[in-house]
Amino acid sequence: LAARAERLLANPNASAELQQRIDRYQQALDGPRDIERGKQVFAKHCLTCHKLRNEGYDVGPQLGTIINKPDETILLDLLDPSSRIEPEYQSYIVATFDGRTFTGILASDSPTSVTLRREKDETDSILRADIDLIRSSEVSQMPSNLHETISPRDAADLIGYMREAFGRTGKK
Repeated sequence: LAARAERLLANPNASAELQQRIDRYQQALDGPRDIERGKQVFAKHCLTCHKLRNEGYDVGPQLGTIINKPDETILLDLLDPSSRIEPEYQSYIVATFDGRTFTGILASDSPTSVTLRREKDETDSILRADIDLIRSSEVSQMPSNLHETISPRDAADLIGYMREAFGRTGKK
């Protein structure tokens, strides 16, 4: 929480804007949840990186951990995904000597190559001899602009669907 607060306070305008967005989305959490609509939102926006039941890809974090999180925490993860990145899902940027750039989660690392994994479980393997620069990114692979495509109602329905998918109905 301290790291999240520090990041929010570093840019007061961004912090105020994010807080307004959170407040607006949080109001939708009080209403009923449309599980079928939440499933459609998940299919459209989440399946390229997250696996649920037997659909999707294991690129992003396992969603089963959300079952014990309050709705507000899940909402914050949706609206500000870069505020907290688990180490195993840290994104890396690799630049090669020939000017190409790759971004993804470290899938494998050997003395001769680096393999990055990105959405839909696609990978890029880069020979170490070709790498000019490799560094971790403080930006999540998850889009930070979901608020532009997912309405507050969509977010509430999405959270409801994920809870139902893991056998936990209702609000937390």
